[in-house]
Parts: sequence; structure tokens; C-alpha cells
Amino acid sequence: MTPKRQTRAAGHGDARDRKQAQSGQAAHRKHNTAAAGAKAPPGGSEHHLQAAVAEFLGFALPPHEAVFCSIPNGGKRAKATAGKLKAEGLQPGAPDLLILWKGRVIGLELKTGKGRLSPQQMAFSMRWTTAGGVYAVARSLEEVAGLLDAAGVPLRARIGGGAS
Repeated sequence: MTPKRQTRAAGHGDARDRKQAQSGQAAHRKHNTAAAGAKAPPGGSEHHLQAAVAEFLGFALPPHEAVFCSIPNGGKRAKATAGKLKAEGLQPGAPDLLILWKGRVIGLELKTGKGRLSPQQMAFSMRWTTAGGVYAVARSLEEVAGLLDAAGVPLRARIGGGAS
């Protein structure tokens, strides 16, 4: 008897199997959306866009030449947590993602729909570029790939699922 059948025999498999199947389908849809370069779904959040961009960067950036990370500036926090993060150097207006490629620092701010930069983000972007960094705003995976391509970053994958 396979482990799955044993679980069903014990009366626990059906709900778990459905949950796993739904999770697998969601992951498949997410991968296909990322590979196709679709914009965040209507009403989608910056979180969903950022998660798709992070997934894309994870397989598209050259692993020994580039790194990226997020800056968790957004979201609601308890006052104590916000105070700690501010004391540790969290800056209002910092971009959502940092990409370091061969000594170049690219700050990537993600927006959905008609989202605009806040005054703090505009001020930070000016300080960032004055300091020599590249600061860009993107609203889709296509825009992210285009910005990186324009910056000369060699991508190992392209939007639409094709490898380069």
C-alpha cells in the first residue's frame, strides 16, 4: 500500500490531498504567470507583484554575478517593532528590492495599476541616484526584465519562459 493510500485508509487523506493538489495548481499558475510576464492580476497587490518578481529574479539573474534582496519597508507593524526597525536603519522611501550586479546597485520600486511614488520615495530616489545608484519603478515582470536588460544585466531567462 502506498503512503497516500495508507493516509486515506486512516481517514486523513482526502482533505490533505485536495489541499496539496490546490497548492500545486496554485504554484503551477504562479510559475506560468511569472514565465508569461503577466502583470499583477486586476486588484492584485504589490505583494503579489513583488513575489512574482522575486521568483523571476531567483532564476533569471546570473548566480555568481548578481544578488538581490527585499527591503521590508511596507506593511503595518506594532509601534515597538517600527521603532526597532527605524533604530536599525530602515529608511522611509527605500525601494522594494535591491539588485547588486558587478558593483552596480539597482533599487527597484514596484507599483501596481496607477500607484505613484510617495513623497518619501521620490526624495529617497533622488538621494539614491545622487549617490550613484540606479533607481527604477516597474509595474510588471516585463518592465523589470526590460529595465535589467537596459542596464546590461545578462538574464538567464526571459519573460515568456524561454531561456537565453
